[in-house]
Amino acid sequence: MVDHASNVPEVTEVLLQAALDEPDVNSEPAPQVFFTSQGEVGLDFTLRVWTSRIQTSQTISSPLNYAIEQGFRERGIHLAWQRREICCAGAMRDMHSGTLDQSSGTESIQTPADAQSDLLQELPYFKGLQGRPLRQLIANGAKRNLSAGEILVRQGEP
Repeated sequence: MVDHASNVPEVTEVLLQAALDEPDVNSEPAPQVFFTSQGEVGLDFTLRVWTSRIQTSQTISSPLNYAIEQGFRERGIHLAWQRREICCAGAMRDMHSGTLDQSSGTESIQTPADAQSDLLQELPYFKGLQGRPLRQLIANGAKRNLSAGEILVRQGEP
């Protein structure tokens, strides 16, 4: 569900592009996007894809969700969320590590995925890594403790 202010054709493009970029999604029948409702909270869409590899049907949603989230972020499409107005005296800080802009009263919140992406791109080896490869790196990444002498990667290996 995306914000009411979202551009419907752009949302559709992001959803279809995510499906077309995913190797486990069949091109026939083609992926489909349905604009299912204009709810009180936001605009609701459904992405329907087909895969011939039944064992991937449960795991295909994760890479699709990563791709959709990145596509939305790149195009400035915001997810819908139930808004609550709370009036307080003085400036407040959000619990989600957001910061309050004193002049406009608006808040900026950095998601964990944004933070990981930003940190990785600060490293020389990952500069310029974006799109699907960056999403896969974040999705597959995990902290590991290595034993003394254990080799993580050899020079020249991807």
